[in-house]
Amino acid sequence: MHIALLVAAVFGLAPIRHEKHRTFSKVKVQKASASFQYFEQPQDHFDPSNTNTWKQRFYVDDSNFHNNGPVFLELGGEGEIDPSYLQYQLETQLAKRYNGVHIILEHRYYSNHSRPVQDVDIDNPTYSQLKYLSSEQALADAANFIKNYTPSKKPSVWITTGGSYAGALSAWMRDKYPDLVFAAHASSAPILAKEDFWEYGYAVDVGIPKTGGTEACAAGWRRAVKLFDKKLQTNATELGVTFNKTNSLNETLSFGNAAGISAYWGQLVQYGQPTPLIYHGKHKNDVDLVCSGKYYTTFIDTNSTDEALLNDYMEFSNLQPVNPPPQDPYANAFWQYQFCMEFGFFQDYTSKNTTSFSSYLTLDFWREECATSFPDAYKGFNKSITNTMYGGLNIVNNATNIIFANGDNYMHLSLAVLALSVCALKPIRHDKVQQLEAFALKADDGKNIMNHAPLTNYQYFTQPQDHFDKRNKNTWQQKFFVDDRYFQDNGPVFLELGGEGPISGRYVNYQLETQLAKRYNGLHIILEHRYYGTNSSQPVQNIDYQNPKKAQFKYLTAEQALEDAANFIRHYQLSKNASAWITFGGSYSGALSAWMRYKYPDLVYAAHASSAPVLAKENFWEYGHAVDVGLPKTNGGNEACETGWKRAVKLYDHYLSKNKTLAHNITALGDAASISSYFAGFVQYGYPTQLIYKNETLNDIDIVCSGNNYTSFIDPKSSDKQLLHDYIEFSTLAPAQPQEDNIVVNVGWNYQYCTEFGYFQDYARKNTTAYSKYVSVEYWRKSCAAAFPDGYHISGYHNTNKKFGGLDIVNLATNIVFVNGEIDPWHWLGINFQPSTPNYFVFVALGHHCDDLFVYEDHPEYYTPGQLEANKEILATWDKLIAAIPNKH
Repeated sequence: MHIALLVAAVFGLAPIRHEKHRTFSKVKVQKASASFQYFEQPQDHFDPSNTNTWKQRFYVDDSNFHNNGPVFLELGGEGEIDPSYLQYQLETQLAKRYNGVHIILEHRYYSNHSRPVQDVDIDNPTYSQLKYLSSEQALADAANFIKNYTPSKKPSVWITTGGSYAGALSAWMRDKYPDLVFAAHASSAPILAKEDFWEYGYAVDVGIPKTGGTEACAAGWRRAVKLFDKKLQTNATELGVTFNKTNSLNETLSFGNAAGISAYWGQLVQYGQPTPLIYHGKHKNDVDLVCSGKYYTTFIDTNSTDEALLNDYMEFSNLQPVNPPPQDPYANAFWQYQFCMEFGFFQDYTSKNTTSFSSYLTLDFWREECATSFPDAYKGFNKSITNTMYGGLNIVNNATNIIFANGDNYMHLSLAVLALSVCALKPIRHDKVQQLEAFALKADDGKNIMNHAPLTNYQYFTQPQDHFDKRNKNTWQQKFFVDDRYFQDNGPVFLELGGEGPISGRYVNYQLETQLAKRYNGLHIILEHRYYGTNSSQPVQNIDYQNPKKAQFKYLTAEQALEDAANFIRHYQLSKNASAWITFGGSYSGALSAWMRYKYPDLVYAAHASSAPVLAKENFWEYGHAVDVGLPKTNGGNEACETGWKRAVKLYDHYLSKNKTLAHNITALGDAASISSYFAGFVQYGYPTQLIYKNETLNDIDIVCSGNNYTSFIDPKSSDKQLLHDYIEFSTLAPAQPQEDNIVVNVGWNYQYCTEFGYFQDYARKNTTAYSKYVSVEYWRKSCAAAFPDGYHISGYHNTNKKFGGLDIVNLATNIVFVNGEIDPWHWLGINFQPSTPNYFVFVALGHHCDDLFVYEDHPEYYTPGQLEANKEILATWDKLIAAIPNKH
């Protein structure tokens, strides 16, 4: 079968299965102290007429078990169970710590000891032989085992554990069988089924420099891959590669073929271990051969010729491993069946700027392999079945007592659960007017184009104070803005939903909505969000912003805002007939836009959701992680500067530890604990903040990172005393153009994130070191409780996800265009994959927050390459959606 040939590679040319022996490759194997046992299971748990049974293998380590101790049930994954490494396992550590028993339960099919169907034809497997292989059957096996197996002593509770696929099984056990399983540990668990797993290659690109490689080496490797792909186009026969009708590589692609050799990098990044290869009769690690500069120097020499680099790449691809990994053709075939039928995980390297792997490994390639290998079973991958069954990433709202653990370089982060303004340290709000102004100034460049046709013909629409209490007859006036310059009969209406700030028509010419209105003869309307106008759009008058009360803010919710928009669509009188209403938004209002399509599909034909945090989450630790990762990638930042800044933060935290009063009062701009907010804004939006430094106006990033001002940040030999001094002094620099502190907006947004969304940027954990550790979830909780003593409830974000679906919105609604930037910290709470449902995802390479909403239509030279490609993809997507509007004349 074709896929079996591919999997014979190190691991990477097929959706990888977790090889546990790699995790323990550095430790001494210890023989198991007890023998395997067997438990009788039904062949099919869901067909009572099927009375066939089979024996499931399991292993018990009760050496630490006391009466009323817990049972740690380790679920087997896509391979045989092996108790040889027991002493090095977390489960054994926990069993010792809590007087528990450790049981390992082998997964059905994945060894010849636990096979529900015998005599499987591995070369031509049929559906009748494999139909009992599913995660649902595996979970039922575990549930049946828990119900009927009798441990040697009375247990207190059952706790499931697992890693990779088995980690997902562990989480799903707690979700599906909460009456049997008290808690679950899910390590590196890809709980989101997804066909186009392009993020795998992206994670390898990012991870190589962090795992023994270097930036120069990674860049050289990517160059070599491009050369190889170009060679394939012109002379595939010379390279021993043939193509089929879909232009994907056929089964001749093998371990020795250079198109697949990047699999070594996948292993290095995923497991943190290089592969020893035989090089000129000697044993050398793959990463040393390519990256050290001692062997294949062409990879790190930017002056090497294309011919020399391609020759080295080809030679390297044919090196043999010192210890070829053992192959289990049955386990490989069974795992391939599961990823074809249930999970996807297809590593597509043709898109999203992933260049460490050959571009010939496409989705079509994987689809054809599945269809060829399982012709009577595979009818196309449908992730909705798996994600609907288990909740996808929304499992965090469906189940409790699950510990999710993931590594920084883990490729499946996008499939797993990860869970500011300058003037104050709080979860950042999207200041669209400020962003538009910076964008327009960049485009202006002395040409005075930013002043073309600023439109300010604001109007007002009467709205109920409370849409859900018919006894409440109070009303208020909602501000809106209409740009009908391009509107023609039967054109679409682009309704831009306001977010956490006042609306403005000044920069309308730089907005994506205007570009689309021109393109489709449409109408652009901007609707201000309740509570967020400056002297406008206020459902409640005379609010005491110094001492806010729930009675004053109880009408400020996403649900009320959505009903405002729905009411507007139903009753606003257009000047011409419209073909459809389409909502738009960025950041919070991007989430509103998606939720409008979900909640009001009869009113809204489609939606554009830019940088939309559709997942409400209390502990948003990923924000700080994204700033750490994004700083060196954002123009002006660098690795040395980031390292120096982190060192300064640690020094300051040590300083705070000696002053507890100061450590509990981190609120003001002048406090150095919050000054990293500058860098957050820099990474999020891609432009720096200008500060006054020694009577000069300089960018914050230049002051810290250029080496021309505070040199201590980039000098690893600078003294702790000097670095701490510079850090604290930098924290006191005043902005050249202080932003007006809009208390109306700030208090309103604080209320929403406290009561509905969370978004608490916790920097006390997860190895995020660009921020003070004193800024923690507990800090945010106390701040919310103090600010809104009668309105704050810690579980508010759970209710939000229940109402709007969280990340599962891709399965609940259609015709939504999700756009996220690579560097934008908020992409962690949004949709970052191409849905299989009729929705769309656009990735902005090296993109920032809401980059897609601002266009240089007449000045394409101002686009970054990522913005330009994203804009082309967005226009092509909207071309399809507009053409498909029902009854469009």
